[in-house]
Amino acid sequence: MFPDESSNFIGSFRSRQFYSGEISGIEYLIGLRARAADSESGNELSDQIPFVIEALTSLTQDITDRKSVPVERLYRVMHRSAGYAIALPKVNADIIRHLVHIPVLMFTPESLDIGTTVWNWMLVERPEVENKLTIEMMSMWVWAQRHRKGLFSPLLK
Repeated sequence: MFPDESSNFIGSFRSRQFYSGEISGIEYLIGLRARAADSESGNELSDQIPFVIEALTSLTQDITDRKSVPVERLYRVMHRSAGYAIALPKVNADIIRHLVHIPVLMFTPESLDIGTTVWNWMLVERPEVENKLTIEMMSMWVWAQRHRKGLFSPLLK
């Protein structure tokens, strides 16, 4: 018997819709604020990139400092940042780099599951991220080899 994957599919689909909707709501509020201020400067979705990078950098720092990172925080930051990256008019290489590095640096079954879910979502929604995503994945594959993680762990011998 094969395990039933329908609940995983529904859960993943629900997450995608939730975080896409969250980013759409942010875009809507930014548009309202821009119209209210009668100015377009400083009110575009791309103006929020530093805040997304800051959240990803903070998460990366906590992982490298070996602080405890709750799975819920990882899930929320990864999905929110991916939804944001998908909504941006241009592909942002820094966000993609963080979205690939974080789950691999953490290197837990949960982090890798969240990472692959986010990467697949990005590939489906924005096929033009494939090259950047693949380059970052290859970089982290080399990192995993160097740091003897996963398949390269001496514990598997």
